[in-house]
Amino acid sequence: MLQAEKIKSNWEQFRKEIDLFFPTRAAQLHKMYDELEDRIVMMPASSIAHFHNAFAGGYVDHVLRVMECAKTLYATWQSSGADMS
Repeated sequence: MLQAEKIKSNWEQFRKEIDLFFPTRAAQLHKMYDELEDRIVMMPASSIAHFHNAFAGGYVDHVLRVMECAKTLYATWQSSGADMS
């Protein structure tokens, strides 16, 4: 269960991540998220109670964790000399 402050900070971080990782589509994404904010901010990652992040704010929390994992994997492959082009 997330506290209100964490839900709010996750949402703010989520919106910043859009600017960082989707700069060419950020305006369109922000427009969509502005329209759906009330629903998405509180949305669980799953409607099935025993699945992970099936709580208020769970969807955004899940997306942020997946993005962090992707950044870590990218950095790992890059530091290992993989061709990142």
